[in-house]
Amino acid sequence: MINDQDFDIIRALGVLRRQWRLIAITFVLVMSAAVLGIFALQPAYTASALIFVDTSDKNLLDPTAPGAALGSADARVDSEVQIATAESTLLKVVNEAGLLNDPEFDVVFDVRERLMAMLRLADPVPVTPERKLMAAQTKLRHAVRVFRNGLTFLITISATADDPETAANIANILANVYIRLQLETKIAATQASRDIIEERVQQASATVIETEEAMDSFIADSVERIVAETGRTDLNQVRNELEVLNTNRQLLTAMADDAETDIAARNWAGLADAFQGDTLRSLREREGDLQQRLTSVTSGSPAELELRAELAQVVAALGVEAGNQLTGLRAQIASIQARAADLQLQLRSSVLSSDLPPAIVTNIYELQQTAELARSQYQTLLTRLKDLEAQSFLQVADSRIISSALVPELPSFPDTRLLLLLGGVLSLGLGIGLAFLRENVIGGFTSDVQLSSVLKMPVASTIPRQRGSASKESLANLMISAPFSHFAESIRRLQVGVDQAFRRSWNANTKTGPVVMVTSANANEGKTTLSMSLTRAYALAGKKTLLIDCDLRKPSVHVHLGMPASPKLLNFLNEGGEGADLEAIAVTDRLTRARVVIGARKAEIRGGQVVTGELFGRLIQAAQANYEIVVLDTPPVGAVVDALHLAQYANAIVVVTRYSTTSQRDAKATLQALSDAKRDDAEIMGVLSQAEQSKFLNRRKYGGYYNED
Repeated sequence: MINDQDFDIIRALGVLRRQWRLIAITFVLVMSAAVLGIFALQPAYTASALIFVDTSDKNLLDPTAPGAALGSADARVDSEVQIATAESTLLKVVNEAGLLNDPEFDVVFDVRERLMAMLRLADPVPVTPERKLMAAQTKLRHAVRVFRNGLTFLITISATADDPETAANIANILANVYIRLQLETKIAATQASRDIIEERVQQASATVIETEEAMDSFIADSVERIVAETGRTDLNQVRNELEVLNTNRQLLTAMADDAETDIAARNWAGLADAFQGDTLRSLREREGDLQQRLTSVTSGSPAELELRAELAQVVAALGVEAGNQLTGLRAQIASIQARAADLQLQLRSSVLSSDLPPAIVTNIYELQQTAELARSQYQTLLTRLKDLEAQSFLQVADSRIISSALVPELPSFPDTRLLLLLGGVLSLGLGIGLAFLRENVIGGFTSDVQLSSVLKMPVASTIPRQRGSASKESLANLMISAPFSHFAESIRRLQVGVDQAFRRSWNANTKTGPVVMVTSANANEGKTTLSMSLTRAYALAGKKTLLIDCDLRKPSVHVHLGMPASPKLLNFLNEGGEGADLEAIAVTDRLTRARVVIGARKAEIRGGQVVTGELFGRLIQAAQANYEIVVLDTPPVGAVVDALHLAQYANAIVVVTRYSTTSQRDAKATLQALSDAKRDDAEIMGVLSQAEQSKFLNRRKYGGYYNED
């Protein structure tokens, strides 16, 4: 993983430079998927209507009424936002906008229902009107958005739909339904208040009548006492006349009520007896005569038709005359009632103007105050009732549409520019993330800089891949056949790195040759080729060099030398080193003066046990005493433990990593294992083998200075 302490901008730029192909591929793939996804999306259109909420009191009967306070106004506007999206509001919009017939707002079966129906595990769920209505209402709730514009009194109602005209239609209908419901609510509230006041008015009216009657009754009952104490006999006369008028009024009222009943029942005889009028009596007699004559004529004859027509005229005349008589009777009753009211007022005035006893004055004053309060309350309630009746027809909505929703020309979703920008940022970020992931976690190594950065070790050289050769000769032969090739130059660069490590970790005064161990994390990474090439580089430099094939499990150095395998090393170690010396088991490289100890594999001998034995350590000590450079070709660290045992003898350790193949996990594990097994003064360095290098890069590095073999 990346160590945050070692992370810097230079390293990050290096990662981006090395992994630019991965970043570019990721960017192209993700952006292509984003473009396809954007064009596959169903476009949606959004239309918005703007509403102004006026929180002031809009009483048209009192235009000077104060408005609402700011705090309550804010709460009012926030409440209106909730009211505009209430279930009742949305239900009316569904019906008025015809959304039940719109496929966009139709019922959609979920995955489970469709799967069950497809597998015939359940009957299809019927689409009932209730379900259609619920589905349309639910989708409408998700399609509309109502919000307050900041701290203003403006509310925006927006609707989103697949069709632009549908979006504008829904927004406008929702705005109008909201305002209409607001007005209906205000009218209903006013009418409810009116009904309550009307009931109270009736109670107040009864109270007024009751107090007035109590006042009159008290005065009438007190007349004789007042007359006895004051001597005003006129009060008796007024009271007597008033009693006569009231009696006559009651009789005439009862007569009028009976007359109305007789008129409704066409009881002309009763009416004639009640009113005693000549005209009414004459018409009644004429009606009876016609009824008698009808019994003697033939049914359907012209005479019968004439008699019935005349009878209809007489009955109509009876109704008119009875109505006139009843009207006159009602007028007479009204006249008597007016006269009685005048006498009652005259009696009350006369009594109040008399010199009354204190007890009577007190009672009259109490009755007056009660009556006055009842009248005042009645007047107040009656006035409020009239105001509410007028207000119920003069209500205006608190909200009004400032701007109606227009049909949008461009879709609100998807926002192509924004999505492309987000897609570009996402794809670039994903590509960079994958680049760092590949660079530091899962990918192979593609440059010496990456190898050094990830493993935190110096990289001595990068060995280029050799192409175009059909020969099966070892690449190590290029050290002789192509000494100026890139391959040979990279081996000599490795030689310089090893020499520098020797100077830092090896004491030349010991008169023993330093040991360089070549290993790798896995097999087939080029460590044997590198060991042979490095051995020849030292031999060509005039160093007395010895290469020991320490991979006794699978020796391969003899293949590079073009020689058969030799069991001399195994025999030498198996026999305890007796009867043979180091020179006896070594062979000479035919192309250089280097000496090589090659091996062979025997089934009865376990190479790992031989390498880890004490005798093998003595062998290496003998090699150091007789040679200036000792090279150990060891098995892969990830496969067997032989290299870890041999690490204790090395003054420098070269870890070969194959280009773009060795995983970073294996390389890190190998480096950690070698760090634990090596000597404290031994240095570990890396080599990137079989690296891909373009001709342009080679030409830029070397130009025409070297021949490119």
